[in-house]
Amino acid sequence: MHVAKAKDVEVKLRFGSRLRELRLAAGLSQEELAEASDLDRTYISSTERGQRNISLEAMTQIAAALKVSVAAFFDGSVASQPKKAAGGQA
Repeated sequence: MHVAKAKDVEVKLRFGSRLRELRLAAGLSQEELAEASDLDRTYISSTERGQRNISLEAMTQIAAALKVSVAAFFDGSVASQPKKAAGGQA
């Protein structure tokens, strides 16, 4: 496999893994996320498996449905979730 092609595959796999992590953290099924983001469930599924080169538009729709920033897909944070204060309260 060509080096650039291998990097493309790795990026899609890492993005898909992060998408799955954020979806599960939000307590959503693939079907629920698909409905909330106005995308097909198979699109969510194949994106999570690293089989899609997701568009910026779809990424924005998914981020909005998850109530996270687009940056959360890349930086490991869940930016729009409230941080817990001392004592465990948000």
